[in-house]
Amino acid sequence: MKKYLPYILIIILLAGVAIFWFNINKKNQPNIRPVVDMSLPIEKSAGETNNITVPYAGGTRERVQVKFTWKAGDMSYSDALYFSPEEYAKLTTEDIEKLKMERMKNWAETVNAGSREE
Repeated sequence: MKKYLPYILIIILLAGVAIFWFNINKKNQPNIRPVVDMSLPIEKSAGETNNITVPYAGGTRERVQVKFTWKAGDMSYSDALYFSPEEYAKLTTEDIEKLKMERMKNWAETVNAGSREE
């Protein structure tokens, strides 16, 4: 047992140094706040819905445009959803709200991921 004592002490010393080093590095890491904080209440504007005509393959097509702007904290997101009149007629208000939320979450994730890159 006495023969292994120096090795055991070296292992304990190295483990202590490693634990100390990891704790120091953890404390020195910046506290990264998301640029778009989705935990904040989302302020939803009324938006607007328009029937528009868009060029398509040498002709035109009718589309329903749903514009919206939502805010989370100081950041605002504006976008528009486009549907054919037939598609729009099948959608409920809840369906459209889900699509808007999905778009905003994807935008927030992209912005927040980009802000963390070094």
